[in-house]
Amino acid sequence: MKNKRIFSLSGALITENLKMYWYLPALSFIAYFMAGIFPLIMDSSLRTDPERTYLEDSINNMNFFFGLLLAAVPLIAAVMVMGFLHKPARAMAIHAQPFSRNRIYCSQILTGWLLCVLPVAAMTLLYLFLAGMPIASLHWGFSSIAILTFFYGTFVLAGSLVGSSVMQVLLSGVFFGIVPLILWLVSCYCENFLNGFYTMPEWLVNLMENSNPLLRLVMETGSDDPVPLSAALLYLAAGLVMVILAGLAYERARLERVGDSMMYRLFEEIITWLVVFVGMTVFGFFFYGTLDSRSMMLVGMAVGLLLSFVIVKIIIARSIKILTKQNLLSLGIFAVLAALFTGIVMFDLAGYGRWVPDVEDVASVDSDSIYYNDGYNYYQFADDFNKENETLTSPDAIEKVVALHQYAAAHSLGDQEYTALAQESGNNPKKYVHLTFRYEMKDGSRRDRMYRVEMTEEMVRLLNEVLSCEEYRADACLSEQITAENVSYIYISVYDSTWEKYGYDAEAASEEETADAEAVPEMTRTVNTAEAKDAAEYEAVVTINNPEEIEDFLAALRKDDYNRIYTVELSDDTKNKITDDDCLSVYCSIVMKEGAAGTASPETAGSSSLIQIDSVYPKDADTATVDFSLNGQDRESLRLLREMLYAEGYQNHAKLLEKY
Repeated sequence: MKNKRIFSLSGALITENLKMYWYLPALSFIAYFMAGIFPLIMDSSLRTDPERTYLEDSINNMNFFFGLLLAAVPLIAAVMVMGFLHKPARAMAIHAQPFSRNRIYCSQILTGWLLCVLPVAAMTLLYLFLAGMPIASLHWGFSSIAILTFFYGTFVLAGSLVGSSVMQVLLSGVFFGIVPLILWLVSCYCENFLNGFYTMPEWLVNLMENSNPLLRLVMETGSDDPVPLSAALLYLAAGLVMVILAGLAYERARLERVGDSMMYRLFEEIITWLVVFVGMTVFGFFFYGTLDSRSMMLVGMAVGLLLSFVIVKIIIARSIKILTKQNLLSLGIFAVLAALFTGIVMFDLAGYGRWVPDVEDVASVDSDSIYYNDGYNYYQFADDFNKENETLTSPDAIEKVVALHQYAAAHSLGDQEYTALAQESGNNPKKYVHLTFRYEMKDGSRRDRMYRVEMTEEMVRLLNEVLSCEEYRADACLSEQITAENVSYIYISVYDSTWEKYGYDAEAASEEETADAEAVPEMTRTVNTAEAKDAAEYEAVVTINNPEEIEDFLAALRKDDYNRIYTVELSDDTKNKITDDDCLSVYCSIVMKEGAAGTASPETAGSSSLIQIDSVYPKDADTATVDFSLNGQDRESLRLLREMLYAEGYQNHAKLLEKY
């Protein structure tokens, strides 16, 4: 029977379904009640506790059992109501009645949705009465209904594309996690193999994290509002769209295919390829992680492709007789697509990593993210000295950045080359550098690239060209802000540690050895400017708070001779206490006065450090210098130090290479 109405219902079908499946909302409500309300009744402190941890976790759907119900109840409801399309006897009976397909579908789907949301509506009323948080309770009710609608629509869509309840459950499982899983696997490929890859576009990251509401809840653990109203509305709308798509698929379904695994051949191949891609990737990375070889990863991918394809086709056909022309054609098409994907990602056939912009096409480039080396140990910079999104815009600066990018792209270390260099240098992080280029193009687009490059003399020269250019240094002139008047004190301590901790000689120290702060009970120190001053004896912790000495120290920081800033001389007794496996570490912190630039807030005055440095020296050295020319973990450090700590840019890095 034809019915031109977009949405039509049958009260008789809805009533019949509710009588048949009444136990689902009843059991669902009991589960919600026992997990959410019953603990509040039994323990009143859960309601009166100022922190309200348990109550807020439940109302934010952080309760484990709530999350389980949000996914399980829609799946069960969708399988129940889609029986009219999966069970031959019921399909024939219901379609023999004088109802249009539209009326049958809408009645069945509305019934299933009511089975999902009625327990949540009842729970919302109970929370309004017991929780004392009316707005949060109403928000929980709406966001829970939105998430239920999203999953229900997903599982109904799965049911409309297959011909049996078993296949609906299997396909629902695929739909449940396929989007974030595929995006994550593609990201893994790019991060491990695509030369120059920096990060996925923000919209893809958002899609990966938010395409599954339960994944979003996990990612937002600890948040006060893990599913805000805007997100709930999107989930609700997405669920309704999938219900509509399922209705369109049902309208075109042929009843003679009821009981078959798949209703549509094209969709069967798409699902097959998605699942096979996952299987191929799992096998490939397993071989790669086990054998540490790209060639073996390709072998693993080929094995995973064939094995996954065979398994999927056997499940769909419910037979081992799968060697048909259609299946072989499908396998061939996917093999070509997989080879193309592998060539682009693992062998950079598209030239992604080799791309370097033309200088005239670049509007600006971020300056605070260019250089990063995870082997150095600068950290904790006061907030007032941190600027976000500094950019270089002058043609001279951009030209030097592009030249550095061109070298990095041509000499980028692959995963195996990087591993070999790390092993050859004893994991010495001063042998390589991370470079990130974030461009704003004149056409309004953004381009990001990141490389790992060996720290060669040419690399040092090009890096110095960028770091010492006028615009790069102009924004970080700290001379006027950091003076003896606004520095509270300079704190220096010395302790010993093992080479193992710093990765210079893995064989020289055992894993059981730890740092011994008592190994350096006394020292002498010298504040150096142009020439060394007389040494004086100090304890293991030195505090410089004399304005004249602070001024001398700050003046030394501005000198080109970076190795003569501050020297610690060890007594013979102290040197004898340091074992062959130990090294000397010097820790320095510049602390600003209250109200001075660099102090985060009055509450943290006196403890807000501008710079903190951890430097390492061999045990047989007579002196150890606080070496401010090293660069560090915080990407902001380079910008902060470029004028104050090394006025001539990075030209001294060559000396640093010789030293280590």
